Amino acid sequence: MGQADKPFRQRWEWAEKTTLRFETLPGKQLQVDFGEKWLLIGGERQKRYVFVATLGFSRRCYVEVFGSLRQRDWIMGLERTFQHFGGVPEEILTDNAKPLANRHPTGGKAVFHPEFEAFCLHWGVVPRACQPFRARTKGKVENGVGYVKKNALGGLVFASDAALDEHLTWWMLNIADVRIHGTTHERPIDRFEAEKAALRPILNHPSYLRARSFTRKVSTDFQIDVDTNRYSVPPAFVGQTLDGGSMSASLGEQEHAQRAIHGVIEADTLQVLHQDRIIAEHAVHPGHHQVIEDPGHVLSFVEGKQRLKKVCEIVRPISKHEEAAGGEAW
Repeated sequence: MGQADKPFRQRWEWAEKTTLRFETLPGKQLQVDFGEKWLLIGGERQKRYVFVATLGFSRRCYVEVFGSLRQRDWIMGLERTFQHFGGVPEEILTDNAKPLANRHPTGGKAVFHPEFEAFCLHWGVVPRACQPFRARTKGKVENGVGYVKKNALGGLVFASDAALDEHLTWWMLNIADVRIHGTTHERPIDRFEAEKAALRPILNHPSYLRARSFTRKVSTDFQIDVDTNRYSVPPAFVGQTLDGGSMSASLGEQEHAQRAIHGVIEADTLQVLHQDRIIAEHAVHPGHHQVIEDPGHVLSFVEGKQRLKKVCEIVRPISKHEEAAGGEAW
């Protein structure tokens, strides 16, 4: 570009850097995003993923912490957001996270993941995605993520994940909802009165999360992870990959679930199977980051260690090994 093109180049650069602020109508839009945060939990430094959903008009937010960034975490966060606000907005604005949008050609429309599309169809909400590299399009929630990380989680120590959840619930109601917002100059909870009336009521609308099948590898502490909670199985299955079913999965997985677990799904019950045999059964825990143990599994583990210890404590004279080998031992 020559000197004559300089004014045009400057205007283009200004246009790229400038963001036109717009205000959405009550009930129109919910902006959602995740952020990462290292926290001290139970005396250990651990990474957590902070889900933040912000209503465009009132700026009221819902916050939850997850241990991963799976598609199910996005969907669980959104459903709990609807429950928290008592209604559903007209549209959801997201970035181009892989669990939500498969690809987003420059200048083209977002191609949403079929599972996320099914979720939006189930709730009657329109999905929208930011243009690539223009995350400031959803600046309301981008700012909200930073606010949560600094204000709600900054420099604090938590005894457990349960204590962290309790703190966030308190913080949303006693800090975030009642602060004077820097842009609207009003309290989000006050502006929410107009927004709530515009949200579509949930009423008896069923959850998108339904019965499902899943596969998990059993950890060394004879547990499997399901929706952030850990459930015990018999210790003999450590290291194996098992099938299971519970009442918390997507509609798109139901048909596969019925084939995989042969119709053993029951409401609020998680069943773990090995070769079509139920080896563990638990009530689905309503919270998250909890450990649910069957006393029988723990007892079996303890007894197994005791038997192993007795075997290891058997002492034989070296002569016995010589006799067995038919001569002198090496």
